[in-house]
Amino acid sequence: MSAPKLNVADVAGLARLSLTPDETTKFTAQLSQILAHMETLGQIATGDVPEVVPPAQPVLRPDMPTPSLSVEAALANAPAQSNDLILVPKIVE
Repeated sequence: MSAPKLNVADVAGLARLSLTPDETTKFTAQLSQILAHMETLGQIATGDVPEVVPPAQPVLRPDMPTPSLSVEAALANAPAQSNDLILVPKIVE
């Protein structure tokens, strides 16, 4: 199965990518290899493989309260701190 250059160019256009002719050729070849591999995978008999169904109710561990970190331990690796808070650089001006 081959992927025409038009498909690669269309997808690049939708993704707002500008590809050189060399890149278009390279990606067309790669897409052809991927589609050929997918075609090969499609020929594998999977009729006897059971369907994977997630459980209706997820299995969760019991919620057990545990002691929290002390303020000193929580701030031990903070690069800057003040009044028991971690100081971070301002990112909005």
